[in-house]
Amino acid sequence: MLDSKLERDIGLGRQFPGEVLGPKEIFLTKSTLRYLDLDPETSHDVKFMVDIRRLATYVVDGIKLTDGKLSKADFTKFLQTLDINLDQTL
Repeated sequence: MLDSKLERDIGLGRQFPGEVLGPKEIFLTKSTLRYLDLDPETSHDVKFMVDIRRLATYVVDGIKLTDGKLSKADFTKFLQTLDINLDQTL
């Protein structure tokens, strides 16, 4: 997960503009915006959807979908890879 305020405060990415992300905000590269046919110099509302099951198969070696489903064990492994602890998040 990205904590843009913390990153700015500790001096990470010093050439980055230093904008702090708000809730439900993401940074997109200029090339991504151009690919989406959006002006990179203007703010945009973009709905971003991720198929978490398919993403897990790319992020963690050995995870496979079975009939389009992700096992609980593989989902747990995926969350651990992302350093997400549901006990702390929920």
